Amino acid sequence: MVVNTTFHVEESAEAEFIEWIKTEYIPEAQESVKLHSPLFMRILTPMEGGVGYAVQLQAMSKAHVETWIDSEQPRLLSAMARKFGKKVMFFTTVMEKVK
Repeated sequence: MVVNTTFHVEESAEAEFIEWIKTEYIPEAQESVKLHSPLFMRILTPMEGGVGYAVQLQAMSKAHVETWIDSEQPRLLSAMARKFGKKVMFFTTVMEKVK
């Protein structure tokens, strides 16, 4: 399973956001619920009013995904909201490989 979180970031917050993802969000995901193989990607499709990024994290089990979605990610995203306000918006999707 893959947890994908897509972010819309105002350009004025972009550099600080990138640093926060690299130093806070991804390490916490890897430590707290053992999500692994992170991909931090810039979305090349133009976005009105900012730039897009996506973080994809792989999970070993549905239980790991649920722990992340229900408790760990909300805590981090609350911290993100305090830090960036409305300069960063997001949505999360959970995906699985089609067999």
